[in-house]
Parts: sequence; structure tokens; C-alpha cells
Amino acid sequence: MSKQAHRIVDLVGFNDATVLPVYFDPTQPDNHVYKILFHLCATLLCQLEQKPTWDFIDSTTNDTLVKGVFTDRPPQRVVSRGLTIQVLGVPYYLRDVVEITSVKPLVKNDVFNHANPGGEYMVVSGGESVLDTLKSGTTKDNDVELRFGDSSWAVFPGTLPRNSRWVRVPYTAWRLNVGGGDTTYTQQYTFIRDFGTDSIWRTDTVLNQYYNGKKIRVFYPMTIMIDGININGKDIPGPYNDSIPYIADSSLAKAFIWNSSFIRDQYSVIWKAYIADLDTNGVAAPRGTVVRFERYHQIRDLDAKLFTPKPAVFNNIAAARKAVEKINVFPNPYYGMNRAELNSTQRFVTFSHLPYHAVIRLFNIAGTLVRTITKNDPTQFINWDLNNEYGLSVAGGVYLAHIQLSDGKGVSLGEKILKLMIVPEEKLFSN
Repeated sequence: MSKQAHRIVDLVGFNDATVLPVYFDPTQPDNHVYKILFHLCATLLCQLEQKPTWDFIDSTTNDTLVKGVFTDRPPQRVVSRGLTIQVLGVPYYLRDVVEITSVKPLVKNDVFNHANPGGEYMVVSGGESVLDTLKSGTTKDNDVELRFGDSSWAVFPGTLPRNSRWVRVPYTAWRLNVGGGDTTYTQQYTFIRDFGTDSIWRTDTVLNQYYNGKKIRVFYPMTIMIDGININGKDIPGPYNDSIPYIADSSLAKAFIWNSSFIRDQYSVIWKAYIADLDTNGVAAPRGTVVRFERYHQIRDLDAKLFTPKPAVFNNIAAARKAVEKINVFPNPYYGMNRAELNSTQRFVTFSHLPYHAVIRLFNIAGTLVRTITKNDPTQFINWDLNNEYGLSVAGGVYLAHIQLSDGKGVSLGEKILKLMIVPEEKLFSN
């Protein structure tokens, strides 16, 4: 089967579902444009219980080839296009933590448990420092960024809301909102934990973790908020406000953030991320650094992806001769049935990856010619109905298939010998 790369792009929306087209007929890729159209249940409860479904559409001919298949189901065979198509769903967790070094073109470096290119810092989490421990309780799939250079207000939670403090920190936090091909940014609040009696965001050896044989110092862990609540028509804590310590809603906003600082609730997106100070200069990251926490992006109703298969290559003798290696027969062994058979009286095996012209001679183990099958068409398949030349079912056992091959112009592509075992279906008889 051909697993060559095909160009797959988002047409409507943006999600991280994996589309896996695999061609089992190398003559079929037709340069048509195909669309995968996604659907969600109408209600939130249904969406929680059922996975998204998808349709597979030939946009060039406007034919729906596969309809209403759940994600993560086995590959769907589309015989008319010589391919199988499978769509894998999207997990609900973080994908990566990266440093953005360039936007156009996008260049990023992994900084979770890895030093940034300059060796100044890395991002870690508590415990064994695995990526998923940074995940909080939200089901939203927005990426968020920490930008170093400017400053913002963060909450240092105390034992009660009234003795919690607004503290200036040397970064800003931003939520990325992607829609219609454009990205907008919304500034977010953060809070700091495990700071003891400190009133400054700085390093300590609160984690028992090592890098290059030395115990690392980390900045007190931060959590990034993503949502709030509405109280009497007012959003709390509301959009980020750099005057938050001095306005009337300051105490209410601080109390809400304090309440969220004890559990991984739906109001935060990143939970207790530590910045390791690898160069021990007391600076979390160089000025201008952008650290992005990337989440897997979920499927939304009527999202759509497009892919265009690479067209089949014809009249390439060298490639055709190499393709002979792929010729096969399936199912093999044949255990009394084939999943592609439509009823109990239909029996067959299929030879695949054949060129335009093929002569298949089938011999039993004694060397007696049982059947000759000739193929003269551009498809790669031909079936053997497990009958001999007289239309009678062959006995179970081992058979040899000698296949002579040539292209559509009669140029020889050599020959191939396959071994096939047939195990007859067990029949039960009653008195």
C-alpha cells in the first residue's frame, strides 16, 4: 500500500484530527480534490457521549463516498478510488511547550524539559515533570503564551482572599484566539503558588530536579487563567486590567482567583508551570522571549479539511518493475471466508498491485495447473473465485501462483511467484 504524503490542509476551522489516506491501488490517485467534513451532535451532552463523525467527499465530482463515520474507527475502504481513509480524533491535553523564535516563517523550539537554544531556561512541572501535569481543568483548546519583557499583575494567594496580594511579575500572559485564518490575542491573569512568605517572584529549590548533574533553581510556579464567571451581569475577573489593584472590583477579582488557586478547575488553562533558571542569573527568560503552551485543537461542527492526492505516474518502467515487489494476494491464508465477500456462496482471494497486463497461473502442490487468470486493464486488482478451470471449487491446501507481468504497451516487467494457502470452511452436519 502507498503511504506517500498527500497535502492535507484545513478548509474550514482548524483542528488536529489526523487524516490517513492510504492508496492500495497505485494507478488510482487522480488529482481530484477530496474533502473531509466533520459533524458534532446538536447538544453538549451528546457531544460528551459521542465522538465526532465525518464524511469523505470527492469535491471534484461532488460525490459523497463515505458518510457518518465516527473518528477512531478502522480505515474505510473506498474501492472506487483505490484507497482507504481513516480519521483519528483529537486528545484533550497539551501538545508541547515551545519557544517562538520566528513568526513568519514559524520557527519554534521545544523548551519543556529541554534548555532553550541559548541555554538560559527551560519549562518544567512538578513531580516527574511530564507534559500532561501542566494541564488544568478547562476543556477549551486555546494556546496561551508567556511574553517576557513587559510586566503584569499576578495574584500571590494567601490563606484567605483578604491577605492575598497583587504582585508585579516580569511577563504577560496571552490567550490565542484563532478564527477565519486570523489570530487575536487576549491578555490573561496569572497567579503564583508555593512562594512561602515571599513577596517577589524569584527562584528557589522547591523541586528536587537536576539538569546536567546540578540541582536546578526554579521560579515559583505560575498558573494561567483563561475564564471567569458572571455575577449579576458583571464578568469576574473580567478582561485583564493593568489598574486592577486600584479599582473597585479588585477585591472581588482577587477572591475569585484565590478560590481557583487550590484546584485544577475550568477557569485555568496551565497549572503550576515552573521556569528553571539554568544560567542562574535570576532572570526567568531573556527579554523578548515568547513561550507558547500548545494544546491539541478540537473538532468543531462543520470543520472541513481538504487533501489532493499525488497523481499516479504512468509509463515509468523502472518504477513499475520496482512495484512488482509489492504484488501480493489477500487474505492469505484464506480461512474459509473473506470479509469482502457479500454472502456465504461468494468466495475469492484478491491479487493486488498488479500492472496493466498480468497472466496468473495457479498450481496445486503436485504441480498440476488448476486455473489461468488473465488481466488486461489499468486497475491493480483481480480476484480468483477459488474455482478450477471447470468451475468446481478447489480443495484446501497450498497453491503456487506464477504471475507474468507487462505494462500497457507490452513491455515485460518480469514475473513473480506467490504461495497461497486455502483452509476450507468447516461445515457442520446434523442427523
